[in-house]
Amino acid sequence: MTEFDCVGAGFIILVQLKILVQLKLNPSPPAPLPALSP
Repeated sequence: MTEFDCVGAGFIILVQLKILVQLKLNPSPPAPLPALSP
């Protein structure tokens, strides 16, 4: 693991945590997934 890999992994974790917090603070009805269902 290089320093860049560590920074990238940390950044991804922070983004995921931010999204989870936003979903918990701003609950919204589940939106239909676009173009994923056959």
